[in-house]
Amino acid sequence: MAFYITYDSIEYEIDYFFESLLYRYIIDLNIKPNEKSIMIFIARKTIGFKKLTDHIGIQEFIYNSMLKEVAVKNTIKSLLYQNLIKKNQSVGGKTKSRSRFSEYAINDQVMCKVLDIWIDIKMENKFIS
Repeated sequence: MAFYITYDSIEYEIDYFFESLLYRYIIDLNIKPNEKSIMIFIARKTIGFKKLTDHIGIQEFIYNSMLKEVAVKNTIKSLLYQNLIKKNQSVGGKTKSRSRFSEYAINDQVMCKVLDIWIDIKMENKFIS
């Protein structure tokens, strides 16, 4: 299944190389380890599964990051404040149902920076012109 992102009015097919550059970019960011863990998890749940956004619940963050609930919530707030991720808050109430899971994505600015690096490497190696 192909996955495309439109950038500067051009549609690019995203590959595993882009995904690995995104992970490397996150790892190289000057942020706390908890923030890296949450960002990598969001990247994996989105770009890793060929989507731009995904619905993720706090319990899923807790299970996959091994952080406590308070730490997960504070980390997400910090990443939102730093403009590194996007969150579309659920309106599902206080239940733990699927409708309670908020929608998360890597912020567009981060994606654009990684896309620029990816395009430069692809052009330099004549994979795109």
